[in-house]
Amino acid sequence: MDYVDVRDESDVDKMDIDAVFNWLDGRQINYQLYSLDEMKQLIRVALRSTKRESSDVKDLFRSKTAVSDIKEVLTHDKDLRDHIGSFYDELLNTLRKKPNWTYLYKYLSTWCGCGDIVTKLNEHKDELQRKDCPIVIAGETSAGKSCFLNLLLGEKVLPVSLLCATSTICLVHPIASGEVPYFTVDGQRNPVENKDELIGKLKTILTARHETEKIKQVDVYIEVPLVGENKHIIFVDTPGVGESEQMSDKVFEYLPNAAAFIYVLNSANAGGVQEDKLVQIFKKVEEMNQSSCLFSFDPMCTMFVCNKWDVIEERTKREEGTEDKVWDDTLLKLRHFLPECQWENQLYKMSTTEAIRYMENDMNDSDKYSKLKIGLKKLLYKSQTSKSNMHLRWLRSFMQQVSVYVSARKHGVVATEAERIRKHEEIDMKLKKAEEDTELVKNRLIESCKRKLSAMTHAVHTFLNEDDVQKRLKTCASELLHSITAPDDDAFQYIATKHIMKIVGQEIEAWEHDSGFWKRTVEDMRCEMEKEFGLLDDECCVAEEAIECRKLAFKGFDTSSLWEKLHNGFQSVQNGFTAILNGRQYMVGRIIKKSVIQIAKFVHREAYLRHLLKVVAKECFSEESIHKSIKESLFSQIKRKIISQCDKHILCRIKACTVLNECILQDTRTQSEITQETSEIHEELLRLKAKLNNHEKKSTGLQNSSHTSL
Repeated sequence: MDYVDVRDESDVDKMDIDAVFNWLDGRQINYQLYSLDEMKQLIRVALRSTKRESSDVKDLFRSKTAVSDIKEVLTHDKDLRDHIGSFYDELLNTLRKKPNWTYLYKYLSTWCGCGDIVTKLNEHKDELQRKDCPIVIAGETSAGKSCFLNLLLGEKVLPVSLLCATSTICLVHPIASGEVPYFTVDGQRNPVENKDELIGKLKTILTARHETEKIKQVDVYIEVPLVGENKHIIFVDTPGVGESEQMSDKVFEYLPNAAAFIYVLNSANAGGVQEDKLVQIFKKVEEMNQSSCLFSFDPMCTMFVCNKWDVIEERTKREEGTEDKVWDDTLLKLRHFLPECQWENQLYKMSTTEAIRYMENDMNDSDKYSKLKIGLKKLLYKSQTSKSNMHLRWLRSFMQQVSVYVSARKHGVVATEAERIRKHEEIDMKLKKAEEDTELVKNRLIESCKRKLSAMTHAVHTFLNEDDVQKRLKTCASELLHSITAPDDDAFQYIATKHIMKIVGQEIEAWEHDSGFWKRTVEDMRCEMEKEFGLLDDECCVAEEAIECRKLAFKGFDTSSLWEKLHNGFQSVQNGFTAILNGRQYMVGRIIKKSVIQIAKFVHREAYLRHLLKVVAKECFSEESIHKSIKESLFSQIKRKIISQCDKHILCRIKACTVLNECILQDTRTQSEITQETSEIHEELLRLKAKLNNHEKKSTGLQNSSHTSL
């Protein structure tokens, strides 16, 4: 077909390759596209720009709105940081003016578990207002990290031959429109006259092996339309996590304050996910979270990009089911490391080569890149507002502790020496008991969780080994023989495993629906932990009330943050035993893979399927295997939270009360001197509380405005 009367987009579908070439060439439209579908898409874009139909507005919205919203999210985040940062300044200025408030400083330092409260406040302020808020891009060898970053930048700035074997790390800093771009090499500025010269010099430096072996870091300063003039955002292009200890440590330096961590997977590569590197990454993240008292990187702010998906789509044309197989396998492995993730918002199919072709041919965004940008916008919003809210909560708690100190000192100063000694001994006994009980509660909760998890394991194992369940599983497995079509034994093994696991999952789902055993067990765990922590909180409150000589208006220990963090873990277990199935599927894939050569020799499909079912049942649903899966997916997480709450939060609170109790007894100043200091602190407290309330209102308004845009 040499010619088609193309009046609207519906006519484009009727065009063959010759008609497409004639249409584009006849209108002198340049193109560098690889497929008929892409050239048809270019024709559609050309029709829209010519006719300016209302649909054109929708398509432009699709390609540009996400960019606009990302700018808005980042701008609002900067405003939030400025508001909160100004309060830190107020707080620090007040404390600097009063170096004689020694006892208050000691109390607050003990409460937050640090050596010096002023130093801690400065650290929090610096963390909040760090100029660099990185979007860290890491990934697998030859996954297309630099190509993906070029896409985010809007043009080919970095050479795609930047090899992971080099030790060079690249940072891209946004500049305002109209500013002259430049770059630095290990801190030494390299001036250029224009963007083209910058790109040329970068290519020379970053692709010369003798140069990259010497260069540690290159900083590029260039306009980035995606983030506008939000200069606190930087893009970090890493040669590769896990290639060397030095390179990995460099990447980890940027993670604690990262706005997002984008991990690029090479989907075209066999296996897709290099598990050893993911183990290293999330082990390091866990270490950072354990060592941090407040602010750390949230793994939920990670985005996984399955790059080179166009290669998978091409393979699917030759081998039916390839796309589903690669996607399921990728999800399976990632869920093993992050079972609580919301994968519809954190895992994306992508083809950077396709998206760049679209960009170079003025075709707006490809479907995959459009979806990814919307996901990035949501990720940035979640990351930034979460950090701002953490600062506000901590500052509110800080002000409450100042209030505790003021009240305690006011009542302590009017007591006689004998009354102070008697009260000191009484409170000291309460605090020692609270400390002893904290250790007992910690051990009791951990042991209780172990017992409940053992009960879970036994219940699931017993159910799966019931005669009627085994009979149904075998019947379903036999029936699969007639429904599975596969080109070879390897493909058959994969499809059969997937179907069998699905059948087992449905059996467990039905059992849980009827019995509610799992849900009840999880709820029992939650109630027991809430009760135990509540009793510890009551003990602390009794001691604090005795020190302050008043009934507390607030609970000192907030369990809501604990349950917020554990909610996803509990929920994933309640909803169909996701954690168990994911963990066991991951394991059985590795077990069967080792024996695939022997299994492939099975000539009779039904015999093979029966053998496969035995392997799944034996290796994945033994009592030992189920227990290990539950422990990894749920118990380890709960245990860490129990230890953190007991050893950090509660004990710091008890120690702070002990310090305050000692201060009241040991302070040898006159009643007048203590009263004057307490009054000064109280006045400052009222003033700062009013300021904090004002900042919280402004922050809420900015967050609501930003959330509306989503």
